[in-house]
Amino acid sequence: MKFKHFIWDFDGTLLNTYPAMVKAFYKTCVDNDIPADENTILEYMKISVQTVIDFYSKRFSFPPSFLDEFQKNREILEKQVVEPYMDTQIILEEIIDSGNFNYVVTHRGTSTLELLRKYDLEKYFREIVIKEKGFARKPNPQSINYLKEKYEMNNDETVMIGDRILDIEAGRNAMVHTCFYDEFKTEKELGADITISRLSEIALYLKRNY
Repeated sequence: MKFKHFIWDFDGTLLNTYPAMVKAFYKTCVDNDIPADENTILEYMKISVQTVIDFYSKRFSFPPSFLDEFQKNREILEKQVVEPYMDTQIILEEIIDSGNFNYVVTHRGTSTLELLRKYDLEKYFREIVIKEKGFARKPNPQSINYLKEKYEMNNDETVMIGDRILDIEAGRNAMVHTCFYDEFKTEKELGADITISRLSEIALYLKRNY
């Protein structure tokens, strides 16, 4: 298959944000005397941030300030440790140079733009769909369908790339191809059309037909 439209998840796909998010959540728990461990936080955060919040809030009493504290810790740590993956800029640039298009669909808000600008990556995207656009959260396909309609995307030429099951389900629900970024080589069976462990492997689907 040969793709023209590459729709990217953001956290854990384009930028390695998990270390900062996990440490921020762990610090917030410790500061509020809530038992937690980073491995469990990561496990549930790989599903979604809301999932890890739900997991701990159902077991322990969160103070009213917990989520605000988490957000502040997250903002501080993201400025210190978040970076793009090694292949991020290379593959984004190759997609553009091949006459194709990149897009972002994320639950994250305006910090998406701040981080992309920090690393001079914003210029590689035709459109960036963030939380403030008001679309339903993945796996609802609303945001992908918005892009499909606006840019007249053909399903067979479009791929949704992400590191979580909700990304894959959103792509399937939008009837486009799906690519699971399995950074840790977990070999999870998510039912994606393609599984990669390095972003540069996407290059195989730029110029060849399979």
